[in-house]
Amino acid sequence: MGLQPPYSLPLDMCCLCAKYVRMDNRSTKLRSLLREYRKAAGWTQLAISQAIGMDRTSYNRIESGARNVQRNELNSICRAIGCKPEALMREAGYTAFPEEINE
Repeated sequence: MGLQPPYSLPLDMCCLCAKYVRMDNRSTKLRSLLREYRKAAGWTQLAISQAIGMDRTSYNRIESGARNVQRNELNSICRAIGCKPEALMREAGYTAFPEEINE
């Protein structure tokens, strides 16, 4: 009985098992901050997704954790909501800025 990725392990396991784990606490915090900052800036998911050239479903999947956010996408989102990507990453608990965010 082997693992059946990607959802057979608890979602809060450490990132040593990253290929089987959908998210960790930092990515959960990052998604929460994206949602909070987007709303504070007055953006709906539809409006921000259109502003950054992404369909609403893809943006929704980023905020919900069903899809990883790429570095270039995070840069675009941060530009739209008026924050610096590095500051957002630090606030979420990251110490480095990975290309794909959702360890």
